[in-house]
Amino acid sequence: MTKLFYITLSFFIISLLSLTDSLAQTQKGRFMLGTSMGKFNFGKNYTELSLDVKAGYFVIDNLVIGLTPSYAYTSADYPNGNNQKNNALGIGPFVRYYFGEGKLKPLLNTSFVYYNSTSKIIATMIPYPGAPEGEYEFQLKNKYKLLQVGGGVAYFLNDYVSLEGLINYGRYLDWDYDSVSYEKAGEVSINLGVQIFIGK
Repeated sequence: MTKLFYITLSFFIISLLSLTDSLAQTQKGRFMLGTSMGKFNFGKNYTELSLDVKAGYFVIDNLVIGLTPSYAYTSADYPNGNNQKNNALGIGPFVRYYFGEGKLKPLLNTSFVYYNSTSKIIATMIPYPGAPEGEYEFQLKNKYKLLQVGGGVAYFLNDYVSLEGLINYGRYLDWDYDSVSYEKAGEVSINLGVQIFIGK
């Protein structure tokens, strides 16, 4: 995860060095490709991080539609010695609309991502009566959908690169652990990202 953080940080630094005086455009016919990171929770016993990639096409001025491959990671150490790590991969459609003509553009964004994840759990327990107590490792398979709606602002360094900050509300749907369904409440997250714009 540290390597992933430094790769994204390097992407930001390269973007800053490309600053020019030209006016950014979100015109029909252009392509958008970029990434954002969110859920920056780094505690002593808990880590949570998400990475989203966006690839889209401007069907009209300011409106881009595309796909967003996504990755989510969580790790938790519990007081009783148990440990759980979760890795999730997903993909789904997104829609984004930019407002205004200047370098600083407000935006609205929504996405619907289908995830498959695996949870690795190491637990100190007695799995069945008469079994010796000790550490046991097992995995849970999980499928779920995440609907996100949010908004933020993008600052265009030039016609080709923008930096962005967003606040998203996400709602988990069809949360399912090994065919056992669960309900999970929504959550609010902050995402920071960089986008590259290609084309005319």
